[in-house]
Amino acid sequence: MQTRQTNGTTSAMGQRVKVEVQPGETLRFPPRCVNCGNEAAGAMRLHKRRGRVTREIDAPLCADCRHELQRLSGEEERWRRMGWFFGALAFVLAVIVFLLLLPGWLAFMPRLLLAAILAGSVGMLVVVYFRRNSVKYARPEKHAVRNAAQLHDFSWRATTFEFENEAFAREFVELNREKLIETENRD
Repeated sequence: MQTRQTNGTTSAMGQRVKVEVQPGETLRFPPRCVNCGNEAAGAMRLHKRRGRVTREIDAPLCADCRHELQRLSGEEERWRRMGWFFGALAFVLAVIVFLLLLPGWLAFMPRLLLAAILAGSVGMLVVVYFRRNSVKYARPEKHAVRNAAQLHDFSWRATTFEFENEAFAREFVELNREKLIETENRD
């Protein structure tokens, strides 16, 4: 992988590849890890969301890189645990608030059930918030694996990928030559 020095920071140069693919169609990936180039033993799910539509495609990973995605840094683990704590706290507080806000003409048990359902949603939102923020504190190796391949953009007829490994990108282009729309180097 090539790197470029800019303003005192080093940025990776990669390849952006746009291919014509619609939901349900398959793309061919090289049988190598998208991050390190070793033999693929699993997959990393690439996903991009636009409004209510999500595009998901699996990119090949070796066992070591797949294991790296599952490893948590100390700070990442701490944020996840805090998420469960604050999620439980938000649940309890939300149950109390919803019990007070729901109409008094409802019997206590239906009101408690409705409050618990609504509070469960609040608690899970807090847990998801902390889990998403925990990714900021991931180990550099985990960031490298996640950044090795990304879904940059998609439409109803095309998907654009970003690959850090230019050799992998070239091989991907060759395997999907008939669907290729464009390629460009990014910096």
